[in-house]
Amino acid sequence: MKNLNHMLAVVFLVVGLGCAVVSAAGRVGITSAGGASSVSGNFNSKLSGLLLGGAFPAGETAAMEGSGFALRKDIAAFEKGKWHEKWDEKDVFRVELSPLHKTSRYTLRIGKGGHIYSIVTPVGEIMPPQNKEHAWVDDTLLLTAHQYDLKPQKGSPGQFTAFIHQAGMYPHQDSKAMGGKAFYAPLVAERYDLSSGQYSTLTLGMISCGPSYNRSDLLMYSKIREMGDGVFEVTYMLYNYNTSYTNAQENYTTDFSPWGGVRTSVLPNHVLSNTDGSYRLANVNFGATGSMVDASKTGGWAAAVQDAGKPEAQAFAWIFGTKRYGRITKFSYGDARRDDFNVQALLIRDKLPPGTLVWLRMYFAAGKLGTVAANGKKYQGKVAYGIWSIGQAESKTIPLYLRREGGQTVLQAGDAGRPAMYVYAQPVKDSKPLYLIKNLKTGKYHAT
Repeated sequence: MKNLNHMLAVVFLVVGLGCAVVSAAGRVGITSAGGASSVSGNFNSKLSGLLLGGAFPAGETAAMEGSGFALRKDIAAFEKGKWHEKWDEKDVFRVELSPLHKTSRYTLRIGKGGHIYSIVTPVGEIMPPQNKEHAWVDDTLLLTAHQYDLKPQKGSPGQFTAFIHQAGMYPHQDSKAMGGKAFYAPLVAERYDLSSGQYSTLTLGMISCGPSYNRSDLLMYSKIREMGDGVFEVTYMLYNYNTSYTNAQENYTTDFSPWGGVRTSVLPNHVLSNTDGSYRLANVNFGATGSMVDASKTGGWAAAVQDAGKPEAQAFAWIFGTKRYGRITKFSYGDARRDDFNVQALLIRDKLPPGTLVWLRMYFAAGKLGTVAANGKKYQGKVAYGIWSIGQAESKTIPLYLRREGGQTVLQAGDAGRPAMYVYAQPVKDSKPLYLIKNLKTGKYHAT
């Protein structure tokens, strides 16, 4: 991934498999049935169903009857003036999710990395208008991670940090490679379950600072469920297949951190829940003393709000629970003092050895402060977290076939003939993902 022209042509097919299967695959290209697997062509494909259909842990909270999301992909015209004048929303838009329950009053829009970049409530757009240097890869609701073994490499930008984004890369930091263009993290699989109205994605996380030295080694999963009454649930998962640790000093430490925030101009105040179930006004600058609190010292939720003294004021809450997961579980918040951005974020620091998966199920609530506070109490005890090692017997398998296509021998997902091999649909313990990469200049596909 040292050449952006090469990276921009990345086309992915991801399945869990062992090193022996990688060796057996050799230097063949891979296509899905009927042609190349791509970001635009994998929506509700058979392959996406296999990769995402059984990917998430059981034990979900029952949603209200009549809840779910309606999905739209066909939006062509976007409202002007919602975002920084430098950016055009059509460049990030993937799908729109509208809740079906009669008590929910919000709309979500999903970006090309599988992240939530827009939340519209009765007070309008509450997501930040974006930074003039970068759009929709930071000031959004996304999963981020930090791998402590990653160090700046020779020739990397001075602002190098090993933060891995579900959304994508900043276009300005590695400017020589990026050329000022956005690069959204490749959406490997995407699934909308019509029967339940749930939407899920599988993304290859990207180090946010650019492609010249990009090595994230993380697969990022998310599933969004509408619960009713203005609440939606997100289950995040992170699979670490990093084998580049050089010593035990880092101890496989990873920060697993959903990140986001709202427009300060729309929801300027912030409240923190107390352990007795009440809440208090807590306005601080992000990064200042008091802007990071232990989850166990709260009532398990916090909200940005129009007016903390009015229960009928509109609010948006993060519901993160009161338990300590890993070594650290903290909620961070506060006015970023830039770009109309009031930060809301959760930090879980834990050991995530290569070959294992971590997951978090949490909740978000939009609506009147009184209702949001009640839902914070209701759902905070339903937040769940775990380290998950999936056994081979637990995962479905996917047959792959050898085919001739475009002068190449390719591995093709399909359902006819004698399979050349089987691979796992889930990241079983110690497995490796298999990617398809296309070189734009040569038109050739390569399996990693």
